[in-house]
Amino acid sequence: MNPPGASRHPWADRLRAAYAGPYMSPDELDWLGMFPADEAEIRRQEQRLGRLLPPSYREFLLVSNGWDQQSFTSLHLLPIADVGWTRDVAPHLAHRWGAPLDAPAPELPIGYSFDYDAPQDPNDFELVDHVPHTLQISEDVEGHVYLLNPHVITDGGEWEAWYLDTLFESGGVRLRSFWHLMERAFQGELH
Repeated sequence: MNPPGASRHPWADRLRAAYAGPYMSPDELDWLGMFPADEAEIRRQEQRLGRLLPPSYREFLLVSNGWDQQSFTSLHLLPIADVGWTRDVAPHLAHRWGAPLDAPAPELPIGYSFDYDAPQDPNDFELVDHVPHTLQISEDVEGHVYLLNPHVITDGGEWEAWYLDTLFESGGVRLRSFWHLMERAFQGELH
């Protein structure tokens, strides 16, 4: 168990290891991330957004405040100051995928759960009505975007993380947390 305030996710090591191939150790790599956000900036942005951010994403920002478009994930993860609710930062995307922008997020049934370990059919994506209410954390690059859904809270206060195919509107993949989303991206399983 981690002491209070300790990071549960080894982001610095993981981000370096994602680029270390068979010919290069993580120590030989230059840092490919952004400058970290500080705690005060994250708190200001949480106030702006009206929500506390999920732990794995918050810890990521303390290591790298965004991620360059030329990175391994192929997506430009936005700095926290540029992150926003999909209905506000990409209303065209929110409207195309979900309910009217001014409608509240649909309530989930009591006892709702999702089996993240079961195979997912990207074409049978549930919760599209939640898209306007998700936090868009990446640019929409070549029809791919990363979103966090604060209406589905998983273990440890994590928000469900989504990889969404926006180009063909063919659906997406739901993951337990931002950490799990990035792990799948590092393994080349998204895109």
